[in-house]
Amino acid sequence: MANEKNESLDVNSLVTNFNESLGLSTWLEVAVKEPTRRNTTTIGIQDSYVVYLIESTITDRSKIFSGWLEKRNDETFEGSSQIDHESFPSTISVWRRYSEFDILKDYLMVTFPYLVIPPLPEKRLTGAWQAASTTSSDNADPEFLERRRIYLEQFLKRIFTLSDVSQDQVLLSFLYTEEWKEVVASSKYHSLRDSRLKSLSASYRIKKPNDKFELIKKYAQDLQQYVGGILKCRAKATEHLYGIHKIHSNYGREFSEWSSIERKDMAEGLQKMGHYLDNFAQDIDMCIEGEEDFADQLKEYYGYCESLRHLCKKQELMQLDLEQLGDALASKRIDRENLSQGKTGIFGGFKAKVFGGNTPEQKEGKLKALDEEILKMEEKVKASTESLTDFEEKALANVERFSKQKMADVTDIFVTHVMMTLERCKKSRATWQHIKKACECV
Repeated sequence: MANEKNESLDVNSLVTNFNESLGLSTWLEVAVKEPTRRNTTTIGIQDSYVVYLIESTITDRSKIFSGWLEKRNDETFEGSSQIDHESFPSTISVWRRYSEFDILKDYLMVTFPYLVIPPLPEKRLTGAWQAASTTSSDNADPEFLERRRIYLEQFLKRIFTLSDVSQDQVLLSFLYTEEWKEVVASSKYHSLRDSRLKSLSASYRIKKPNDKFELIKKYAQDLQQYVGGILKCRAKATEHLYGIHKIHSNYGREFSEWSSIERKDMAEGLQKMGHYLDNFAQDIDMCIEGEEDFADQLKEYYGYCESLRHLCKKQELMQLDLEQLGDALASKRIDRENLSQGKTGIFGGFKAKVFGGNTPEQKEGKLKALDEEILKMEEKVKASTESLTDFEEKALANVERFSKQKMADVTDIFVTHVMMTLERCKKSRATWQHIKKACECV
């Protein structure tokens, strides 16, 4: 049932490839299949969880990344320096929980902060716009699990188009080994995570914000606001439309019951009216599924805003570090200039009177020590500047890539929704024409 209802959700049509010649998608296909419930017992308490089957299929053996062969935890190939591409299995399957997808996403955002990482589908239906949803909010519901499976697959397909992650061992291990959690733990990516408190205050502490990233940050905020607003309006409209259609089932029942007391010629018309009104009430169920498809696709871009904000936060932190290094360097240069000119300040003058001034040898030693500190700090400033410049170039390129992807996807989403609405209106019009003919027979 779930597979039939989601045939319209073609993940391949949603993923736009913008010539990422080095991405995993050039030689590897991925599919997420078979959401399966498993049971576990912890301290005498029985619990259940859902796992998804991930199948990775090699489509072009000539482009296989060597790390896929060398690092795969498989006894058949382990320790072999020369591996025959042709003898390597074409399909590898692993089981993953939703929480493991979440760990992978967190790892990618920390390790590749300049990338616009795609969002995961919701773990549970929690959005305010889902009030009119006919799908159960319980994540044990088969229909909801099927929808989540589709968008978990889309998440991986989006990742596969990013060339920067194509040789990352943690991502590859996610696809082929059951011990991938040990691999991600050994990467110690948590040590790269920025302080939450520092991240929150960075935007207020930097002196010269980068205008381009300020615009991206504002755009992310506005995009989330407007997409969220559209989703809420959709929920209200869908709820209202659902109510209107379903109330017509009451009309259908009343006309059908009325037909039982009339003569045959009139009863036949009333019976037809009741039948068509029942059909009109039932047609909305399929329309609701289409509306949920529309909402799911828009929610992906609602989630993308988190990645855009994360990218801007990282830029602010790097710029703040650079400005602090610059301030420390300027302070050291002032100290050296004052020392070379014999300026000691109030505290230095008091110290000189009590303990005596610096001898020429002491002064020379302090100047030399300051010169060494200044040289080291200049190197740090240079390295920090280069890192920031490199990050900004990569980040802006990826934001541009995201913008192209968004333009293509959002256009397709809205056109598909409009076409679906037109089909619904045509079907409703045809139903009412049948009802009109039935009325003429009364």
